[in-house]
Amino acid sequence: MRINQLLNLPKIKIYKSHYRDSKLTLYGLIPLKGARCPHCKVYSKQIHDRYERHLNDLSVLEHPVHLILRTRKFKCKNNGCPRKVFSEQTPEISRYARRTNRLDKIIDTIALETNAHQGKIITKLVSVPLSRSTMLRKAHYSYLPTVYTPRVLGVDDWAFRKGVNYGTVLVDMETSRVIDLLPSREGSQLKKWLAKHPGIEIVTRDRASSYASAVKEIHPEAHQVADRFHLLMNLSDALTLYFKSVSGKIKTILNAHKEKLLDYKRQQTDLPKTQIIVSQNKSLTTDPRQAVFQKVKELQQHKYPARKIARELGISRNTVWTYSKLEHLPPRIHRNATNIDLFTGFIVNELQQKGYLIKEIIQKIKSLGYDGSQTQAYHHINKIKQEKGIKTPDLRAVYNEPLAYIKPISATKMSML
Repeated sequence: MRINQLLNLPKIKIYKSHYRDSKLTLYGLIPLKGARCPHCKVYSKQIHDRYERHLNDLSVLEHPVHLILRTRKFKCKNNGCPRKVFSEQTPEISRYARRTNRLDKIIDTIALETNAHQGKIITKLVSVPLSRSTMLRKAHYSYLPTVYTPRVLGVDDWAFRKGVNYGTVLVDMETSRVIDLLPSREGSQLKKWLAKHPGIEIVTRDRASSYASAVKEIHPEAHQVADRFHLLMNLSDALTLYFKSVSGKIKTILNAHKEKLLDYKRQQTDLPKTQIIVSQNKSLTTDPRQAVFQKVKELQQHKYPARKIARELGISRNTVWTYSKLEHLPPRIHRNATNIDLFTGFIVNELQQKGYLIKEIIQKIKSLGYDGSQTQAYHHINKIKQEKGIKTPDLRAVYNEPLAYIKPISATKMSML
């Protein structure tokens, strides 16, 4: 098979090639006797000049290909034509281009499907290295696809600049392709777009009322559904609110279960109940939010509106609304706080009864649910030893024993289960 057939450039004839420094260089020309003027379409054979065009083409076996195309300039035979001289052209290469059309098509696809940095990496892998600026420029100069009317339309907001400026993105949900971008999140913009695109059957959207009213006004026959993400958000919000409202009952059930585990531990260890030292219950401390919670409940009983309650107590209306839905204030769980205090009684028992070294105690409480660092545990255990006057004896063989500990979980985490 000849090289011209392999390259698949039917309008270009390759007359020479050489390979040097991991690069394949091809020399070609357009095998025609003349060309037509692009302005007046008059055919001419009179050559005015010759020059070389240097172009990049698709790589071959990971080796870059450089095409040197010998091009002729012709004189126009039409004396009335304003263009006196013109260059011969070929459909495989655009005017003034430095790459073949087929290579440009691949680069355009990479630029549109990825970002500038990833495009730079991919083009380097296919032996056509380009800079991030070039990839960004190719994306900006690419032709926009034709806007069509989908059967299932997805509507959501998107950020031109996060936290500053937002618009609306329209997606064909059957192909997961972006159809159009609107400059704002206002319903008026969506109404104008929907009026130009009849025939939409289903619209998936977020919880924004502006989108819902726009679709209902322009396409009342279209079925509106919440998208998968916002359905899960609705479910999560409902479960979170429910678990907050019954947090007191959940805590009572967990405490009852904890007492059963303590009784089981006493039976297994045969220790008198007087020797079981239970750590202080932090839930007995006063929550500073409790006073505000009670005040909100009192003002609600007097039929105060949420805005006035928020202004009187110096809190947000969202907080007032949240408190109004709860019967009891759920305990606050600090995500970054360590739970070492929950193991105080267990640590004292092990030091007094078993004689563990600190290292062994830390290993045991980690297996039982301790979520802090080893340094925090060392400081806490040493503090207990100083307060209780306990001296740790030599290490001896021990076995893991059950501990009545139930790790607390917030209402938000429970809603995600």
